[in-house]
Amino acid sequence: MTPITNPAIREAAAAMQAALKTGSEKEINQAFELFNESVVEAVKEEARDADIICKAAAVADYRPKHVADEKIKKADGTLFMDLEKKQE
Repeated sequence: MTPITNPAIREAAAAMQAALKTGSEKEINQAFELFNESVVEAVKEEARDADIICKAAAVADYRPKHVADEKIKKADGTLFMDLEKKQE
């Protein structure tokens, strides 16, 4: 695996790890947004000197609006999940 060399991405990844350990939906969402912003800025910075840029499509365009604190167990009926659009 290639080490993360961009300091902003490294810090954002550390914040994401810490947020995941807390299990706090608010902290996880904030860390996720920080990580996304850091990656976007790092790509823009690296692109300035690049002759060619190869990108991949997003894994998903939406994410869950609320994160469960624990596993959601099977139940009768229909399960609904609210989604929110991810930043481009």
